[in-house]
Amino acid sequence: MKLDILFVDDEVNVVHGLKRMLRPLRNEWNFYFAYGGKEALEIMKEHRIDVIVSDMIMPEMSGAELLEKVKEKYPSVIRYILSGYSKEAFALQSAKTAHQFIAKPIAPEELKEKITRSRKLHSIHIFTMKN
Repeated sequence: MKLDILFVDDEVNVVHGLKRMLRPLRNEWNFYFAYGGKEALEIMKEHRIDVIVSDMIMPEMSGAELLEKVKEKYPSVIRYILSGYSKEAFALQSAKTAHQFIAKPIAPEELKEKITRSRKLHSIHIFTMKN
């Protein structure tokens, strides 16, 4: 079964770059793209999302704020911050809401490996909690 992954970034060029970078994975993942937190939350109302990958610095709503809302409304969604700002303060700010902080740039295969590994660990955790 394909994973449904939502990528959130306010920069059009970054979103276009993600689309190009991730094209080889289209047989394994369904992609959704949002240009900010409000749009991301609207997409999540309409689609079952397994993983959200958000930029940290965005106008109106930061990635950490978005992931806090996602954590409250959709606790089973795996949450990532993908940011070009690898400053320790940003990583610490996202630590409460993100499962992992990933620094840009990242190769498609490395991103795939991180998401696949997290998804497997998450599935094991959910199975363990139910039994």
